[in-house]
Amino acid sequence: MDDQANHLRELVRQTGAGPTRGPFAQPKLIVVTGGTGGVGTSTLASGLAIALAQRRQETVFVDADPQGGDGAGLCGLKQPKRLADVLTAPDGLAGALESGTDGLHVVPGVWGWDHPVEPSASDLQRLIEQIRGLEGQAEFAVIDAGNGLSYSARAWWRAADLVVVTMRLEVASVMAAYASIKLLGVGRSALVRSVVNRARGRGAADEVHGRLAEACSRFLDLRVEPLGHMPDDPALATVGARGGSLLAAKPGSPFVRQIRRLADGLVEQVS
Repeated sequence: MDDQANHLRELVRQTGAGPTRGPFAQPKLIVVTGGTGGVGTSTLASGLAIALAQRRQETVFVDADPQGGDGAGLCGLKQPKRLADVLTAPDGLAGALESGTDGLHVVPGVWGWDHPVEPSASDLQRLIEQIRGLEGQAEFAVIDAGNGLSYSARAWWRAADLVVVTMRLEVASVMAAYASIKLLGVGRSALVRSVVNRARGRGAADEVHGRLAEACSRFLDLRVEPLGHMPDDPALATVGARGGSLLAAKPGSPFVRQIRRLADGLVEQVS
């Protein structure tokens, strides 16, 4: 996997020296977020990124939770860097790429638990531009944007090709998801999709999807469609406690089967 990461770093360094050539256009930015904590944003984002990589889609995962998420660890990194340090390096994103599970390329550990702070507007814009600069080298960039109403979340939403809003069955979680969509907004061409996490079945998830979609259509004139739901899988607790990827540790679990279905849906909708 180190050879893969080195190869992509070299391609990134070459972007800016002239036009790039490759089978892909600019990578599609898939931003995963939630209205409040505890809805499984990092687990969903890292799982989608790994599932895309397992499909042999060239994918970059960006651990962009300003409060210090664990997405990089869930992608198989043991001691991820902090992006706060990476952004000051001469080679920028090229020096940040690390090898995760199944050939996934990871931009890890954005701000870190020790100093939970958001990036400056200029640093954030520079990062977004460097990700867009992977034209010809990556098909998808999956962004774990964390939860809440931060200005960095707004920037990611505005840059996104598709926003995945994560919520749970509880009314408070649905209301927080709606508030995020209302207050953060999205780019005019961005798609918005919802995922219900830890659902007790498709029927319950469909009801929650419907409530969010109706509110967004009625009050925001915005179309929000369901991407799907994730089951309440006991395997998550055991894998999360020791770190690493659930897709690698429990390949036959209900969570893994469903996350692969969601990844298939993403490819169909943004390709």
